[in-house]
Amino acid sequence: MKNKWNKSIAFLLVTVLLFVFPISSYASNQSASNIYSQVLHFSTPQDNYQEKPSQTNAVGAVGAVIGLIELLELLGWLAAATIVLIEGKALVDDVFQELYRNSEKTEFKYHKVSFNYSNKSKLLIGEAMNKEAALAYYATGKYNDVWTAKESDAIALARAASGGLTPKGQENHYDSGYVGIMYYNHYHDTYRTHGHVFYGMSAREGKNPRTLYINPFVSLPQAS
Repeated sequence: MKNKWNKSIAFLLVTVLLFVFPISSYASNQSASNIYSQVLHFSTPQDNYQEKPSQTNAVGAVGAVIGLIELLELLGWLAAATIVLIEGKALVDDVFQELYRNSEKTEFKYHKVSFNYSNKSKLLIGEAMNKEAALAYYATGKYNDVWTAKESDAIALARAASGGLTPKGQENHYDSGYVGIMYYNHYHDTYRTHGHVFYGMSAREGKNPRTLYINPFVSLPQAS
């Protein structure tokens, strides 16, 4: 009788363990998964969902980033079609006056930057961004440079990237730069974590002759 009773108790315990352990294990795994997701910022379908941007800027473009020519056409510049583009970008000298004059008509005040290394590394601007998109782009890499027409807008972006602290600048490194390369006025975030926020079209050629071999196939970023 005693052995039969013991077998019944053992059977009940095994049954309970079979049902409870998987449930508790699943709950623990789910809890751990939630913790790891929070720590490592794993994305979920909800994280990736974004509402369509609203039409907020004065010239009527929708979205955070638009092409340079599209922006110029929206601003009503009839000469936009005659701009010489280099891979979708234009020399800042060619478009500065128009962008400066109309900078208060649009939220797309900032542009992605590259350099024309075959022409004294002159500054090229491409896609136009509003401040939010420009800040996100600028803050994602050391060499994600941004340009804007007005100095006040350059300061505003560098300050935003600095968490409200005073940005570094205004700077121009032509004194330490090389002959044959144009250097532009710019600001940095406070701790120089990111790239340059260039502004305007004022540029000066570097003063120092090249004494070292420079690989012509390697792009030379602007001095920090």
